[in-house]
Amino acid sequence: MGSQSRSPNFPKDAQVIMSILKDMGVADYEQRVLNQLLEFTYSKYTTVPLSAFNIELSRYITSKVFVVIGLTTFIVFFFLYAFHYLQ
Repeated sequence: MGSQSRSPNFPKDAQVIMSILKDMGVADYEQRVLNQLLEFTYSKYTTVPLSAFNIELSRYITSKVFVVIGLTTFIVFFFLYAFHYLQ
């Protein structure tokens, strides 16, 4: 597959991958190689940031839940302590 003759018909991402293949010395490859590399790139581009966002979100929610649980426990024990000494 000649990358120079068909480059203008391809999206920018495909052109970048074709350029990388050319720089690596790969002169001839099948269309499915380009498709697989594009699919791999898109999957890593979308899943890695999404996974990082989900991990950070769960850490944020977990920290807020622990603060609320800790505050609730403090209030309950405070009232139990106060009630015990008021009798």
